[in-house]
Amino acid sequence: MDPPSYDEATTQPSLNASTIIVPASRSVHAAPLSVAPPSYEATTLIVQPDPFPVLSLPTSPTANVIVHQPTFVNTRPHVNVSQTVVVSQPQQVQVIAVTGLLDTPGRVRCSRCQHVVTTKIRRSPSSLAYILCIIIAFCGLFCGFCLIPFLIPSLWLYDHYCPLCNAHLHTHYR
Repeated sequence: MDPPSYDEATTQPSLNASTIIVPASRSVHAAPLSVAPPSYEATTLIVQPDPFPVLSLPTSPTANVIVHQPTFVNTRPHVNVSQTVVVSQPQQVQVIAVTGLLDTPGRVRCSRCQHVVTTKIRRSPSSLAYILCIIIAFCGLFCGFCLIPFLIPSLWLYDHYCPLCNAHLHTHYR
């Protein structure tokens, strides 16, 4: 569709917010309706068809229907037995070598009591954390800045102990 020419556009009146065009067949003041709308009760009594007809119960008579029991092929008949059989697999316990312990508890065989245990961990700052603390303090950063190395997890030692005999098993340096 082509845009109108300049002459056509200037001869047609433009609409402003103050200009309202009312068709000749209608008046601004309409006559009141002679029929009232239906009441709420009348509109809610309309019966809607079932939106899920497949899921509804059958409505036809079922007097001549024969229901067969399901037939299973290559199965043994079910026998009620009063005994309950519980089958369980043995739990596989992975034992880590003492030198393979990291910063989390692990299952190892204690060298003192010979039991397979999950280690108990005690964390402590390493000597590098103390050295960095002293260096930062000598640089003039007092007011708690020298304590920052004690908050860094890579500057901690992780000592693994046996929870039964409290023997020291391994120290992990990060």
